[in-house]
Amino acid sequence: MNIRRNYTGHIRATLTDGTVVEEHQPYFRGGVREPLERAELIQKCAANLSYGGAGPDLSKAIAQWADGLRENATKIDLPSV
Repeated sequence: MNIRRNYTGHIRATLTDGTVVEEHQPYFRGGVREPLERAELIQKCAANLSYGGAGPDLSKAIAQWADGLRENATKIDLPSV
């Protein structure tokens, strides 16, 4: 059985005038249903590394390393979870 689980998003805000604004997102960007473009993925990686205290050189090095993997990759079939 192949069940895809998604992290969902939900927010409800009550404004100062009492109005309730609510939004639901069935899945997050960056997953299987709405993948990030390469540039967005690199930007996200850089932001996460920066938040963790790493400099921009590490993000560039990771992007170069990943590009090397893609160029030399062979197809691997992984079992469904």
